[in-house]
Amino acid sequence: RMGFYGDALGVARRLAQSCPMSCCVHLSQQAKDDLQMLAKLAFTCVPSEQSYYLDPSTQVLEQEDDADASSANILHADSTFASPAQVVSPGSSRTAAEAPRSRVTFGVSRGAGADGAACAQAMAGPSPLQPVEFPPETTVDEFREFLTRHSIDVWQFGRGPAKTLEQFHHRVVQERKSRLCTGPKGLEQQITLVRINLVANDQSGEEHCLVLTSEVLEDGRARGRNQKIAVTVAVGKSWERSVEECFHHKLFLSPEQQGELFERDARSYRYLEERTVSHSTPGVMTTYFMHEVVVRVVDPSR
Repeated sequence: RMGFYGDALGVARRLAQSCPMSCCVHLSQQAKDDLQMLAKLAFTCVPSEQSYYLDPSTQVLEQEDDADASSANILHADSTFASPAQVVSPGSSRTAAEAPRSRVTFGVSRGAGADGAACAQAMAGPSPLQPVEFPPETTVDEFREFLTRHSIDVWQFGRGPAKTLEQFHHRVVQERKSRLCTGPKGLEQQITLVRINLVANDQSGEEHCLVLTSEVLEDGRARGRNQKIAVTVAVGKSWERSVEECFHHKLFLSPEQQGELFERDARSYRYLEERTVSHSTPGVMTTYFMHEVVVRVVDPSR
């Protein structure tokens, strides 16, 4: 006969008895914080129990293209970067057969104002993809008809991790944070992202980087993060300008204040292009243009 004792059993029993709904995963805050693989999942917070639970329909994904969430995670371990000084390749223990099935291209730093699409075109030459321009007055119904004409199953939107059709329309037409293109292999989208390493040294000289640890979603769920600052670059806008606007909106710092408080480490710049499947836009292949830069706080005491 086997018996179980100890604190772990007591905590498990309490979580099972206090679970707010059936058939869900109920975790203590300590367990959630210790499991980094859960950082991208949307948990619901139970304040009275200081615990979190997952809805039974929650799916574990390798990628998503929400800028503030996954731009820090779309870089696979076998991706190759390029900096102004040299090409570097992060170490990876995976074999080629185990690596994600995506195409990765590397490039060097471009001049100020260059965006992802411009860098890609400069490296690869003429592109077979033709960008599609949507007038601001394009309706959701017209957008749906466009997708249908290009063999996209619009009924897959709004299911599981996929964006709703309205969200996709808003992202492409209104926010212009995604560019749709037509090509030999069908409809594709291009998304330019910037990952910002905002770092400061303490009095002992140790370097610290600002990260997003969690956020509360509109429906009340708390999502754990552990991700660096990231921003999606609107079509036609430079990534440098997007970084400036990001600091203005998130940290409430004017461009003048940013010039006094921060300095950009030009040698830290890295660029990545990756073409892969996006779970948030079913049926539409996605190319990510990723810029990464280190921004240092000049005087952390201010």
